[in-house]
Amino acid sequence: MSQKSNIQIVFTLFTERARLHAFLNSSLSHSATSFNLLIFQKEGNDVVFDSNISNSYNIITYTVPKSKLIYWKTKFHSSLESISVGSSINEKIFYLLDFTLIKPTKGFVKFIEQEISSRLSSINKSITIFSLFLESSMSNKTTIQMAMEYPFICLNNTNITPNFFYDAQNQGKFPKSFREFYQPIQILIEELSKRSLELESLNKEIFLLSTQNSILESTVSAYISQEKIDKIKSPVQADIVSLLKYKDLKEKFDQKSQMLYTITHDLKSPLAAIQGFAEILKQGLAGPITDEMDKHLGIIISNSKRLARMIGSILEYERYDSSDYEITKERLNISEVFSEVKMSLLPQMISRGQKIEIFASDQLEIMASKELIIRAVQNLVDNAVKYSPPEKGEIKMFAEEVEIKGKITVKITIKDNGFGFTKESLKKVFEPFTKFEPGSQSTGLGLSITKKIIEDIHGGSITINSPGRNLGTTVVIILPKF
Repeated sequence: MSQKSNIQIVFTLFTERARLHAFLNSSLSHSATSFNLLIFQKEGNDVVFDSNISNSYNIITYTVPKSKLIYWKTKFHSSLESISVGSSINEKIFYLLDFTLIKPTKGFVKFIEQEISSRLSSINKSITIFSLFLESSMSNKTTIQMAMEYPFICLNNTNITPNFFYDAQNQGKFPKSFREFYQPIQILIEELSKRSLELESLNKEIFLLSTQNSILESTVSAYISQEKIDKIKSPVQADIVSLLKYKDLKEKFDQKSQMLYTITHDLKSPLAAIQGFAEILKQGLAGPITDEMDKHLGIIISNSKRLARMIGSILEYERYDSSDYEITKERLNISEVFSEVKMSLLPQMISRGQKIEIFASDQLEIMASKELIIRAVQNLVDNAVKYSPPEKGEIKMFAEEVEIKGKITVKITIKDNGFGFTKESLKKVFEPFTKFEPGSQSTGLGLSITKKIIEDIHGGSITINSPGRNLGTTVVIILPKF
């Protein structure tokens, strides 16, 4: 459906009227300063809402006659002048069109939306029109056909997402079932939820790990300095000192490993319980919950997931840090790696309006661990997506075969037009638990893990270059071909 630049029309579907009422009372519906609820009903139907909805919305009811629809359309057009639009220039206005009490045709719905859009097109405000439908009022085929015409869709009370099956050219790109229609939307919602998690719950643990790391670095420095002094005094004594210092260093390293084990493994069970019971409460399985309770439970669940993600990153970092870590190499097609990484991040990129381009031969192959190489490339592209501007972000992935010092290698380049790095930031870009953007949701381990995968495990090299802040970043990976 055509839309004005300041107007966003969203397809919204409910399985039952109780869910519609919950939506009208949700934080999403109440995030604007001016909202209208237009109800379309057949003759003889009466709509009833609870007091919260009645007091919150400017409710306008239209009775659609069984006959003389042309006359009614003319009357409807003139009645739009009475709709409230608010006074603030920058406010966001919601218009909720409730088609749940009639069996709407596509033509009827399009007429209503076009009339509303035409009425509001001259208003310098951000406007969202929610077209509300009840599944029982439409057949499955009609529902799918209707949903296909909306570039945006809302299938719960919190998220407006792009419609993966939007077909502006009307070329019949139909999903096979309504379940298939829901699936990519749900995947995108889950991805958006992951990106909205917060890291504050692990600040204490990160501080402890950083402190222990500093202690280890200080011990190593002291050991090296003392060993030099002892070697000057007596070579034999230096060997004894080396053994003693090594023993002390080994004990401290074991303490660090034990602490890391406690932080990660011992947190998993209570964390799973917290998240599980919070989800049970949020779904209303233990009894009714208020909107405020629902909001707070959502915060508990999101932070629990964040903590689990952080624990996973720490365990992964420690696993790759192990000297006895072994991998199984296989013949790996670089073009397929790029495609898999692109598809895994596609929902996030679509939501941010970003573009990604791939330049790699279908015949370019290396011998490597598929799981780890995909993990490394995904870390880098994920950073490029997160730290590139919405709507204007562009990421490019290149792969080519190059000869370096007589050896055949594969060069992978990932470029973006994002925030970039300062010269000082580039010096510590691979240090664990380092963050470069204020308020970043990163664990601070992604680049460290990537470096271990590329250099320590696969014997390659990785470099990151940036001309400066807001000038983009270029990452170059060199991997042996065989």
